[in-house]
Amino acid sequence: LAARRAHADAKASLSDALSTYQFVIGSQPRGALSLGGSVPSPGSQSNATQVALQNSNLVKIAQKDIDALKYQSAAELAQWQPQLDLFLRGAFEEDVEGSPGTESTLSAGVRLNWTLYKGGTKEETIARARDLEMRAYYRKKQVEDEVRNLARKAWNAYAAAVERKQLLDRTVANNEKIRDAFRREFEAAKRPLLQVLDAERALFNLKVRRANANSSVAFQRYRILAAQSRLARHFGLSSFGGVLDPSFETRVIAAPREGFDITLPPLE
Repeated sequence: LAARRAHADAKASLSDALSTYQFVIGSQPRGALSLGGSVPSPGSQSNATQVALQNSNLVKIAQKDIDALKYQSAAELAQWQPQLDLFLRGAFEEDVEGSPGTESTLSAGVRLNWTLYKGGTKEETIARARDLEMRAYYRKKQVEDEVRNLARKAWNAYAAAVERKQLLDRTVANNEKIRDAFRREFEAAKRPLLQVLDAERALFNLKVRRANANSSVAFQRYRILAAQSRLARHFGLSSFGGVLDPSFETRVIAAPREGFDITLPPLE
């Protein structure tokens, strides 16, 4: 009866796992599932935390928000910078003011526009931009603290799972020796069969707990990968919600005109 109940619980857990898989992936699994290859060891807590801060998509998005605010502030302040315009004009006319003949003119010039004062709006723009940037910096600091805390908790859970696994490994090894000794004593008619069966039952229960501990260690490693924004890449999935084209800013700074369409439409 206990074995049937355990089997029914296992089937229910498997059904729940398949439902969760369909919810996350969007379709039922095709074929047998795997763990996605070996998971690298997270190393020390400080190393796992540092990798999480470097790879976290949340931290990268927060930094991109800061950069966007800086560019926006620079664009808004550009109207107070000196603007130098060069112009060249030419005209060709016939029968000017009723006089026969032609007349052509050519002119060139330089125009300098510089807004020195505009009712204090420059100071307001600078103050608003500084306030928005400070808020973005505080938001990034908050995100970093959250990622750091998540990575530390994931590593602590991993370390505890490893310790439990090692303890169960030693316990299973000791109980296997006890079981073997009981068998030899039973064969020598020095121990009753009931005690041998009790030893077998205790060893079986310990092996089940060890299997659960092994699963816990694997899960906690995946939890660390998730804190480091590396879980999707580990399984070969797309990183939805990640920073789009993170090299765009670098390419635009290196070649400003290649990042935008600056061609002028033809005159009609």
